[in-house]
Amino acid sequence: MTGVPRTPLQEYDLSQLKLTAIVWMSGDDSFAMVEDSAGKGFTLKKGTFIGKRGGKVKAVHLDRVVIEEPLTLYGTQSKMREVVIELPEEGGKK
Repeated sequence: MTGVPRTPLQEYDLSQLKLTAIVWMSGDDSFAMVEDSAGKGFTLKKGTFIGKRGGKVKAVHLDRVVIEEPLTLYGTQSKMREVVIELPEEGGKK
């Protein structure tokens, strides 16, 4: 992603973000909220760039967000991998 300005969300490892809310709407209008360890919140929707590895939100579901990021093998981008961030279960930590 050379030449593309990085957003604050692209400065985090995905493991540093916690999914806190999902607003479910028809079609691709759903969005989600993640927060960092300091409690700063960010809104995600399909197509949002996220994470240090060039990830992009592929889908927002009722209980999770699916992120697709390049998987680099031997110095080349040869395939994509999916990373899922899930909502914590009610009444406890997940």
